[in-house]
Formats: sequence, C-alpha cells, structure tokens
Amino acid sequence: MELHLKKNQAAEIMFPMVTTASPETFDTGETVTDTAYYKDGAGAWTSLAITDTVTEIGTTGMYTIELTAAELNHDLVTIKFTSTNAADTAVIIRTFDVDIEDLVRSTTPANSLDVSATGEAGIDWANVGGQSTSVNLSNTTTNLVNTVTTYTGNTPQTGDAYAIVNNGTYGNAQLVRSTTPANTLDVNATGGAGLDWANVDGQTSAVTLSNTTVGTVTANTDMRGTDNALLAASAPTNFGDLAITVTAGEVTVGTNNDKTGYTASTVTDKTGYSISGTKTTLDALNDIAATDVVSSGAITTLAGAVVNVDTVDTLTTYTGNTPQTGDNYARLGAPAGVSVSADVAAVQADTDNIQTRLPAALIGGRMDSDIEAINNSTTAAVQLALSANEIESGACEGTPTTTVIQTDLAETQDDIYIGRVVIFTSGNARGEATDITDYAGATGTLTVTALANAPAATDTFILL
Repeated sequence: MELHLKKNQAAEIMFPMVTTASPETFDTGETVTDTAYYKDGAGAWTSLAITDTVTEIGTTGMYTIELTAAELNHDLVTIKFTSTNAADTAVIIRTFDVDIEDLVRSTTPANSLDVSATGEAGIDWANVGGQSTSVNLSNTTTNLVNTVTTYTGNTPQTGDAYAIVNNGTYGNAQLVRSTTPANTLDVNATGGAGLDWANVDGQTSAVTLSNTTVGTVTANTDMRGTDNALLAASAPTNFGDLAITVTAGEVTVGTNNDKTGYTASTVTDKTGYSISGTKTTLDALNDIAATDVVSSGAITTLAGAVVNVDTVDTLTTYTGNTPQTGDNYARLGAPAGVSVSADVAAVQADTDNIQTRLPAALIGGRMDSDIEAINNSTTAAVQLALSANEIESGACEGTPTTTVIQTDLAETQDDIYIGRVVIFTSGNARGEATDITDYAGATGTLTVTALANAPAATDTFILL
C-alpha cells in the first residue's frame, strides 16, 4: 500500500499482517521485522535503518511502527515487513513539503475564497487587520479622486468656504472654543473683546503694568484724602477733650458733648459715644484693685491666687434629687457591719477562705467539670463524650498539597482513616473540611478530596 505523508515530520504508520494460507485472515502474535530503503529525486535507492520496532495493536493482526522525522526526510521510502508465519507486507511512503493541515482554511468551512481568473483574491475591507500599521506603498499606484463634490445626502462641498476647515494654521482645530457652545464672544467694531472680571485667573499674581496708563480719579466724595477733614468734622482735635478716669473699677466718660460726668452705667442711650484718652489714663485700667472688682470680701486675691473659698461640710443632695441619707442607700459601713472597717474585715475573711478551698478543687492546675446532662438529657451528654473521645488531632508536616498531606499522626495501620473527615483548625486551609480517601500508615500521609487551599507544615487539624 502507498501512503502520502509530510516530509521531515514524524509519523506513525499502521499495516496488517495476513496468513500465507488465507490472505483474508489477519495473523496475530507475529514477530515482525522490517527492511527499508529510501530515494531522493533521481538518486539511487539507499538502505534505511528504522530505529523503532514493530508492535501489534492488541491481538488484532494490525501492527504499528513509529517513523522519525529524519527517516521521513526523503522523497520516497519503502519498507517491507516480514514474519515467520505471515505473508510479507510492503508499504510505500511518498512525502510532500505540505499536507492538508498546512492549507489555508476558511474560518467558516462553507465559505470559499473568491479568486479571479488572473489569480487575484478578493478582500473584505471590513476585516483587514493592522489598519494602524504603516505599510510602504511606494511601488503601488493609487488612483485618486480629483474632486469631491458631494457627500451622500449633503450639499456639494465646493468653493473656498470649505477650504478653511482643515487648514493647519487657522482651521477648526486652531479655533478658540467656548466652554459653553451656545455662548459667543462679544467683540466690538474695533476688535476689542468683552472681559468677565469674575472669571479672571491668577488674580493674586503680580502683573507689571509699566506700559499701561491708568486714568486718574478726579472725584473722590466718599473716600477722603490727606486733609484730615474727616477727623476734624467728627472728633475733637487730637482727642484732647476726652478723658478716661478710673474709679472703683468703673470707666467714667469725661467730656462728650453734653454728657459731662455721666458714667457708662447711668447712660441709657449710648448712640454716638466715643471713648478715648491719653496713654496714662488708658494704662490705669490695668491697675484696678481687687476690691473694686468684687465686694463683701467673698473672693479676695493674693499674689494672683484666689483664696478663702468656703466649702460645704456635708454633701446631702444632688441637684433635683432626694437627699442621699439613711439606710435606704447601700454603702460600706451601713447597715451590714456598721463601719467600713468591719465590712472590709468580712471581705478579707471570705477571700482567705477562697484561697484555702480553691487549690483543693484544682487537678493538675485546672478545675475539671463533668457534664451530667445536655438539655436535661443524660444520654446526650454520654453520647457527646463518646464522640469527643474519638476525635483525633494532628499537625501537617513536609510540603502538603491540596490532595496529599503529610502529618504527625502516629497510627501505622493503612487505610484506617478512609471515610473520615479532616477539618483544618489553623493555617491556609483553616475552616475547610474534606473526606479522606487513603491513608499510608508508614508515613502518616493522608490523601483527601481536593481542598481549595493547600495547608502548610505545622498547620493543625482534627479528624472526625
């Protein structure tokens, strides 16, 4: 038989061996040897050593052999297979540089490539890759449309009115655009643009206006200059007629129009008052005696400190509450032991008694307790104890995976933990539970259904 294979590519070939007496019967159990030759072009046939040996496919009488790429790197290869009881079988192999796997295939098998009679292939412009990649078309003639006069459904794009659109100097891309498209810039007949003072950036930046003329303000009716007219019109010259005196901690207004001798405490209408004075009289305000600030000696000052504050001897009430007196209110000393000392002594006696009783209740430094019933059921307590006694604990060792876990378990019997559940109590797999499918007692290794996270050495677990 003849086979067509790709040149210089390894391949497996299959062939039958038939009995000599009955060519229609496949012969099984044969030891098959091969003799091979190759030929390249018009050259001579040359002996070829096949490295693989022939093997039977089951007991089918069909046999197979692997040929390497080097053994198939020839134009023609012929192989004769022989055995003791079967007829000889010959295989002729013709190689090609390409095979069907190397052909260009359509992504949709039903579609075919449109090729013209002169060999040009059709192109789908909507399915061209790498559109943004530069391609040198210097040797390609591209036909240009001389003039574009219309776009579909639009007015003809002709005349100089449209030439400005893409101009690099003053085209659309160079125009100043409003942040609000509906708003336009107000420009007067001489080319001056309107300015929004509320929208000027950099107001705090210094700007040199040395070449800018700022007009002089000729009328200044509400911002007086340097003639002191405002001071002369509304206040006495140099404030000389005003005086401030200090008497018993009070400020007395001196000459002030017709209010001579009035004190601040006796003048009802303060409208229009001005208080001023010389530095000497103003400094006197800092020297007010303590007796002028307060009265009756309730608070006195001594070297800057407040002294002689009367305190209440006994606190009998809270604001808005009933007086906190009598035996109705629990407190040390009443009514139990009459005195605080007696109550403290009683507490000390109880403490000493605890210190003598507590060690007797400890077992190995701990206080044991027995659960006699759970939810009033003694059976439930017994069953809980039995199940808890069968729970085993251990730790991981080595380099565990999600399915194979080395442990420090001391049990040496194989498979004893199969069907039990392992729950991890620390580490990467903490909180995960999985069933045990195998156990190797010699190494303490558990095989489990895959965990979500692999535990690490020293991570702990329990077996239920």
